[in-house]
Amino acid sequence: MIVTLVQIVLIATAEWTLRYRKQFFIDVMIVLGAVLAATLCIVNKEPGILFVLVLPILVPTFLGQQQNRTLFSLAASLVTYFLLVMFHETIRIRTSPNEVILIVSLMVSFAFITVGVHKRGSELLKILLSSIREKQEIERVSKLDALTGLSNHRNFHETLERHLDEYDRDPFPLYLLLLDLDSFKKVNDTYGHLAGDLALKYVAGVLQTAMIDQAAAFRYGGEEFAVLLTHCTPSEAIRFADRIREEIAKQAHPELGGRHLSVSIGVSRYRPELHKEELFAEADACLYEAKRTGKNKVVVHKD
Repeated sequence: MIVTLVQIVLIATAEWTLRYRKQFFIDVMIVLGAVLAATLCIVNKEPGILFVLVLPILVPTFLGQQQNRTLFSLAASLVTYFLLVMFHETIRIRTSPNEVILIVSLMVSFAFITVGVHKRGSELLKILLSSIREKQEIERVSKLDALTGLSNHRNFHETLERHLDEYDRDPFPLYLLLLDLDSFKKVNDTYGHLAGDLALKYVAGVLQTAMIDQAAAFRYGGEEFAVLLTHCTPSEAIRFADRIREEIAKQAHPELGGRHLSVSIGVSRYRPELHKEELFAEADACLYEAKRTGKNKVVVHKD
């Protein structure tokens, strides 16, 4: 019982020290390594056993520490070695000056090699992390539309697929909103493509401002945008679509001769019997109906 209690206390102390006094813990490990190596040298009478004093120099590397700890471990090993040579009679008698020079040289060389390995490892780690960040940035940019900054066509389909997978495990309300700028060809033909680009950026800005936790906006292609809306009631989905439509329509644009933009919106709700393509076809049909019946309106698919 007492032995078990002592073990628990020692483990808890080691854990606390490693977590909250890491630097002190590492220094203690280095010193203990040197003491253990010295003990082996004293107990073992074999020639060449003093070379084990090189091993404590590895402690900082095993613990992922920087070169200053390696130099500390070198100092600990050298001090331990010279204490043994000076004060342990057996070791002093059998240790020649050449052996002293050899072991000291070996310790110093080993320490510098260890520092070099650690430094090179740190450099490789930085290169690896930089490469991972660069890859993540490329991946992120590849999913964004360059003009509007919204997620692009590819990301739309990936997000929709993810929602559908989640729906299969735990069903939740899921709506697809398709938005199309009204008379966009006329905007380009009358005011030029630069004005058309500004119009697309404006719509994207309205969508980004309107987004809530349950919504994600995408530029699907051309003048068409999409929104995936989750975890809301049918009336909330309709109000959300109307809010976007009204916000887009309320501002006059000097670059368009003071005219207002408008969008038509088609809304469809996902049901288990639908395929992804059928959900999109329903929303697209509602969008076409909104265009056909006067534009600047929201048309919702009737389940």
